[in-house]
Amino acid sequence: MLEYAAGDTSHLIALRDILKEKLKEKKRWDWAEEEFDLLTDAPFNLPVNEEPGFLRLKGAKLLKPHQLAVLRSVHAWREGVAEKIDRAAFMVLGNDVLLDLAVEPPTTTEELTRKRGVTERVIERYGRAIMSAVKHGADLPKEEWPRLEKPKRWARDPDYEERFKRLREVRDRLTGSYDLRAGIVASNHQLTEMARTLPGDLVALAALPGMRKYQVKHFGEELLGAL
Repeated sequence: MLEYAAGDTSHLIALRDILKEKLKEKKRWDWAEEEFDLLTDAPFNLPVNEEPGFLRLKGAKLLKPHQLAVLRSVHAWREGVAEKIDRAAFMVLGNDVLLDLAVEPPTTTEELTRKRGVTERVIERYGRAIMSAVKHGADLPKEEWPRLEKPKRWARDPDYEERFKRLREVRDRLTGSYDLRAGIVASNHQLTEMARTLPGDLVALAALPGMRKYQVKHFGEELLGAL
């Protein structure tokens, strides 16, 4: 195991030097340096996610308000137990189980035992507490159910899809000619922003969120041409 761990790092410095020379040959070393700067800064500029934890579960936003009430309750119970026993939350009860409890809340312990992922050990240790959390969420009055914020609506633009298609075609052509991954030329999110906001020049393009200097310098004119 020690040899394996050492092997992961023993060649990295030599590999770095090889890659650096290849990037310099292609005149892309400044691209890499720009990405390095962004990565170095990333841990100190993380976006604040104020969304409740239960809404961040995959599939949660597809639930109805009364189901979200149950999910919020059992999720809060699970987080409390996980903190108390100092374990990862999924080790107490899996996310898929929480969602199942929310979609079809059990009304008896017997119904709970039939839930996939609910083992005899879970029933023995937490069965009563789980049923209590489910009941608490299910009994909440309608005015206390969680409500999802409606997503931002954009004014209908019949030409948007066509612009996005043209941008993607240009991006794919540039990807092939420069021998790059598509996201290096421009990510789909960046193309979406271009198609919606219609930047009129390189300065406006550079001001879009996430745009790199090398993207604007090397690909900007052709991307703008697609608009």
